[in-house]
Amino acid sequence: SVALVYVASSPDDDPSDDEPVAELNYGGVYFFLYPDILHLQGKTGELIDAQVSAFFAGSALDALSSFVVDARVRASLQPAEWDQRVGVQGDKPWFMRTRRAEVLELLDRISAAVGKARQADVGVLFEGE
Repeated sequence: SVALVYVASSPDDDPSDDEPVAELNYGGVYFFLYPDILHLQGKTGELIDAQVSAFFAGSALDALSSFVVDARVRASLQPAEWDQRVGVQGDKPWFMRTRRAEVLELLDRISAAVGKARQADVGVLFEGE
């Protein structure tokens, strides 16, 4: 599962003709960011998730920008690679190898999307599947 990230004018936009600015895979990077995602949801009511879409515009763009800053600080404290818990298989914890560079690249792409959205006075859409 993946959420595609677009700069869009409304949550109802069909951005399928546009190139996504980022892809958020439902794996180690997502689960590393999950505490930050829940904090962002608390501020905006929008949940970044592979199943549903989330749209950030206006003051929610500021919250998304803060999300990037906070997550970047946490990511910078991680080793180059680590085993991120992503769930449970049977009764055993399930981990995925996660790379700090992948987290930081995604955050850079989201940050660039926020900048473009602000310039165009639109928003950032995380389109779930």
